[in-house]
Amino acid sequence: MRASRRAIVAAPLAVFICGLLTCVHSSHDVSKPSPSDGKIVFQVRAGCGGTMLQGVKVSVVSLHKGIVPLGETDVFGALSATKTDLQALDAVVILFCHDWYVCGSLRVDEPAFYDYREHYLQLAPVAFP
Repeated sequence: MRASRRAIVAAPLAVFICGLLTCVHSSHDVSKPSPSDGKIVFQVRAGCGGTMLQGVKVSVVSLHKGIVPLGETDVFGALSATKTDLQALDAVVILFCHDWYVCGSLRVDEPAFYDYREHYLQLAPVAFP
């Protein structure tokens, strides 16, 4: 009976210690990405309920090419674009539009826009009186 009690206590304790050691060894320094490297992920959610919005049309307003569509958000409310593509378009503003929500936008000419890998937006629902 004593041996089974020791096993009951020892098993969770061993799992806890292994998990603790894994966390300690997996920590590492994160370096700041270069402004021209990688992708940017845009994530859009509904402002009223916080659910991710699928089917949001994402477009870039460009200095030389007008409005250029990037695509639509997926079931997780996400759409990714490369930083080099946005820079090549001379993007000024990125528009986020959905039929049942007020359009939102991000200014690309903000000083730190390309320093971030993710941008989050909340769109307000359209209200009819």
